[in-house]
Amino acid sequence: MSTLLEVKHLSKFYINKKRIFGGTPETVKAVNDISFHVDEQETLGIVGESGCGKSTTGRAVLRLHEPTAGEVLFRGTNILDLSEDEMRPYRQKMQMVFQNANSCLDPRWTVERSLAEPILLHNPGIGKGELDDKIDTIMEEVGFSPMYKKKYPHEFSGGQRQRIGIAKAISVSPEFVVCDEPVSALDVSVQAQVLNLMKRLKEERKLSYLFISHDLSVIRFISDRVGVMYAGRIVELAETREFFKNALHPYSKVLMAAVPKPVIMEDKNALYQGIGKISEVSRSGCPFATRCPHAMDICRQQMPEEREAAPGHKVMCHLY
Repeated sequence: MSTLLEVKHLSKFYINKKRIFGGTPETVKAVNDISFHVDEQETLGIVGESGCGKSTTGRAVLRLHEPTAGEVLFRGTNILDLSEDEMRPYRQKMQMVFQNANSCLDPRWTVERSLAEPILLHNPGIGKGELDDKIDTIMEEVGFSPMYKKKYPHEFSGGQRQRIGIAKAISVSPEFVVCDEPVSALDVSVQAQVLNLMKRLKEERKLSYLFISHDLSVIRFISDRVGVMYAGRIVELAETREFFKNALHPYSKVLMAAVPKPVIMEDKNALYQGIGKISEVSRSGCPFATRCPHAMDICRQQMPEEREAAPGHKVMCHLY
């Protein structure tokens, strides 16, 4: 498989100007110098706790939030160098499924109008008959009868609205889709239905996903490779089977141990019990040093480099 998307040294910083009791504005490094790639027809899962930078990464890749630094290469073209007009064809090729489907659905619009909007934007010359056929086909793809296209978002359940959000994302025939926690707000049974739908669409439409979630079981089910984020950095990256068999980074093991299920790792003895307390992220050295029971002096003083512990298994930790 050839590489579809390559991210190089991507960063997104925010300036916190509202400091309590005054003081110098603080720079918040939401995403801090990360690199990864997504191959054609591949799903890269990004997992981590709330606030680690997962969603900001997805939005920065699509330029919904303009990155502070780095490159985002889509089929070799750095889209961060493009003007808004030059970016339009790439908007069609790169879409997003939001955590809350209401984020992309206007409550005053019918489903038909919501699906027609992106199609007309990228295909202004399309005829009404062709547009109607396309909307009907897309609705059937996500499990709806076309008879429901005249309904409004509030007439659907949460899972059904998420299906409509997915339908809107695929309506312009993208190649790459960022999925930002698309099932986290759904019941478990509905999650399974939506995940199976997304896997089927990936196969049928030959899609590539950047799938963001805090749920390791979801990541394991849908991903080909897994990237673990902590404090704005990707600290471990590996194929899914290798990751769940042999997670290396102490933070990855913390995530494994926090899963409220009997065992999701293949090696029952690999569960990690030495979990440190949540505290302020280290500002020098490894950001996990304040929580890691294996932290050494070098961990508090020097940022670890990314190392390849095994073929295709990268980890950012001084232990390796």
